Amino acid sequence: FQKCFLMGARGCGRPCHDPDRRLGHQPHQPSDCRGVPGSRRETISARAPPMSLRLLGLTFVTIAVLFEAVGQLAFKHGAERASADVSKWGPFRRLWRNRSVAVGVACFVAQAVLWTMALRLLDVSIAFPASSLCFVFVGLLSRFWLQEQVGLERWVGLGLILGGVVLIGLS
Repeated sequence: FQKCFLMGARGCGRPCHDPDRRLGHQPHQPSDCRGVPGSRRETISARAPPMSLRLLGLTFVTIAVLFEAVGQLAFKHGAERASADVSKWGPFRRLWRNRSVAVGVACFVAQAVLWTMALRLLDVSIAFPASSLCFVFVGLLSRFWLQEQVGLERWVGLGLILGGVVLIGLS
């Protein structure tokens, strides 16, 4: 048997039972080639377990939001260090030379790239509410990184936000 080359430049590799093409080749989908030994689809599926695109999109959103939260805290850290200069333009000069501000800008660039990737995979009606995880991450990071006081009411609010994000993610 010859291999099928009708599905593009390489074909699917499925054996062709009509090498002279007299009977006409039956069209088939690339999904018909799963399980054909040596086919590209079999090789890809054997390497890694499939991850749904929605889960991948939610993963991108979560990582993007984590970058956004770290960027916010880096800006806060940089602003506190720059406020020590009391001259007219001193705080602005110190801000532009501050490593924390540079880290914040880099985090926002990474966040924008990941957010764009997430929007390719998710509806905005799912991605945008999931971005409210930023409030949760900022609350946690400000408590443990900046040692800010977070009251009980804020923790309850952050828990409600987290519950809402989970509900939207499961819908």
